[in-house]
Amino acid sequence: MIEHGGVWLPDGEQHMVEWMTRNDVRVGGVLTYQYHKLQRALELTHGRDCVVDVGAHCGLWSMHLAREFAAVIAFEPVKEHVDCLMRNCIGVQNVQVHECALGNESGFVSMHYNPSSSGDTYPLPGAITGGTQLLRYDDIGIVSKVDLVKLDCEGYELFALQGMQQMLERDKPTVVVEQKPNRAVKYGLSETQAVTWLESLGARLICKMSGDYFLSWQ
Repeated sequence: MIEHGGVWLPDGEQHMVEWMTRNDVRVGGVLTYQYHKLQRALELTHGRDCVVDVGAHCGLWSMHLAREFAAVIAFEPVKEHVDCLMRNCIGVQNVQVHECALGNESGFVSMHYNPSSSGDTYPLPGAITGGTQLLRYDDIGIVSKVDLVKLDCEGYELFALQGMQQMLERDKPTVVVEQKPNRAVKYGLSETQAVTWLESLGARLICKMSGDYFLSWQ
């Protein structure tokens, strides 16, 4: 892994290094990535019990959310990312990391991985018999009340959401879901099908910020 501006990133990462350097937004002296979106999510979230970070990557949200919430539950299936996440959260006691992908069924998936832009990581279509573990959130047995869910799965967000439907209907958290153009179509989905699905459960679209949609039941 490499260190850049106080943040640990996977070897070979270029995109985030360039983006963080160009924008130069620091919190506590540490470079951040799209921190304005995190701030907007906090503005829309009233409770501070628990946040679920799906596609936590290197902990670029989790490391800051840990100061705001009693508990952070992070899901990240790529070992190189998990290693960086743990390094970025050294000394933080309230971040719980699950090394798996989330979906609407349990099984295994293969992962696409781009070393120079490590955020370009996602499950490949089609189940396999071995590889990266895929779980449904509702099957894991997490009982914490969830106030905020952030999902960045490069198009796989709908499936992760479907696997946490019980929690969503119970806790009605604020949801920040990425739905960037051309990401979901590889799974046979429309570009914003995750947003439409959340709205069918009663969530209301509050705003959109460059490919991320913010929804709430409040």
